[in-house]
Amino acid sequence: MNNEERDLITKFVARVGGAPQGGFGSVPATTPNLPPIDPQADQYIGQMFQQYPEARYRVTQMAVVQEAALVAAQNRIQQLQWELQQAQQALQAQQGQQRPAGGGGLFGGLFGGGQRT
Repeated sequence: MNNEERDLITKFVARVGGAPQGGFGSVPATTPNLPPIDPQADQYIGQMFQQYPEARYRVTQMAVVQEAALVAAQNRIQQLQWELQQAQQALQAQQGQQRPAGGGGLFGGLFGGGQRT
């Protein structure tokens, strides 16, 4: 384990442990106020971690990896939304430059004023 991984784990465990939010949230939308702890569930989870000590590592690893994937997905969504907005603006600009071929007006295409084929 390197210092970056140690820092990541420290911040993650502090955040899910209910530490005051001081820049720990890597995914702001997923760091709401934590609900109260169910004492029975907490005791049972503790027993399970005693029975399966490697589960602490695996659960932490899964949560950190999933959180990183969520951040990547949110970033990708923002990028795609920006690209869509840019494409829509380019299309609107292109459509604004194209003028109708009949001189315009309500009856511009009537009585021979439109395109001839």
